[in-house]
Amino acid sequence: MGAIAFILMSAIAPWLKIFKLENTGNLPRLVMPKKIRELKQMLRQAGFSELPGKGSHTNWVHPLYAGKLTISGKDGADAKPYQEKDVKKAIEEIERNEEDE
Repeated sequence: MGAIAFILMSAIAPWLKIFKLENTGNLPRLVMPKKIRELKQMLRQAGFSELPGKGSHTNWVHPLYAGKLTISGKDGADAKPYQEKDVKKAIEEIERNEEDE
């Protein structure tokens, strides 16, 4: 049984870098990365304004967010984990700033 588990883990290991594991009770499950278009939609819903950038880059600004957020990639491409994290942090910052005002 140990050899089979090793072979399976060897085959799955490269994919684990792409997908996130989410623990939903008894069994962990793989979570597909969001698409760039989903991140952009989240930013629009939070009130960010889109500014054009070079190539596939778009810059996002909000009156309650210090600085700008740059998202790169075509709309149909998978978002990188750091991009998802940056978008979530930016939206959380906006929500905190709205509560303070």
